[in-house]
Amino acid sequence: MFGFGNRQQAPQYKNVWNRTIGLPEFSTDTPDGLIVTAGVWFTWRYRVPAQQVIRLGSGSIQNGVDNRGVLMVDIQEATPVQIAGDATVQLGYENANQTNFVPVWEGRLDQINNPLMAANRLANNVLPETQPGARQDSFLVIRVRPSATLLTAFSDSDSDFRVPVTIYTL
Repeated sequence: MFGFGNRQQAPQYKNVWNRTIGLPEFSTDTPDGLIVTAGVWFTWRYRVPAQQVIRLGSGSIQNGVDNRGVLMVDIQEATPVQIAGDATVQLGYENANQTNFVPVWEGRLDQINNPLMAANRLANNVLPETQPGARQDSFLVIRVRPSATLLTAFSDSDSDFRVPVTIYTL
């Protein structure tokens, strides 16, 4: 499998590069303003542009050199206060119809939400390039399931994401 929306033939990539996607690049259809509720998955989506395949993460460990991308997800509520660190976070891929989610990383929010040290490999999780990737019009997805209900709402303006990705152009 070569990513959502693929045909049977392996694609021929023209260019490959790494970059970091931030929260402002995710869809405007986010949980911003929704009440923080325990046990409910809240989703942020990034639509893959035309003629691209994007994989979450970047780099790998080769010959003892670690060049994996650093992942940072800081989700805050409207006070602003960080959502409790024991919230569950999943990163993955979703098809264009939003009917099939494939998780590639799962952990706790406190593993990846130290925005004061966002570039520090020791303070945040590193995320190597992951398969299968998402093709144009499919989505990169961040899902969060809070562990407690709060009497406040999510706040995109106070939150921040730094998600390393590898981009392939067709």
